[in-house]
Amino acid sequence: MKRLEAYQKILFIIYMILIIFFIVLSLESADDSTNSSNIISDFISNLFRVPNTDKFQSLIRKLVGHFSYFMLIGFV
Repeated sequence: MKRLEAYQKILFIIYMILIIFFIVLSLESADDSTNSSNIISDFISNLFRVPNTDKFQSLIRKLVGHFSYFMLIGFV
């Protein structure tokens, strides 16, 4: 039973760190946020050899910025 409690505490700490991380990222200026998204979309487009267009960058921005945050909230 104590293992379960320790596991829950560790998950809670990880969850809180991720929430704080997302909150800090949401406070970035628009230019900084765009630059961060462009870096991620460049990496993904090079990894999967996909053309890095404006549509692709917008899709990556929505997937990483919104989907990952709501997925994290949904897991808990």
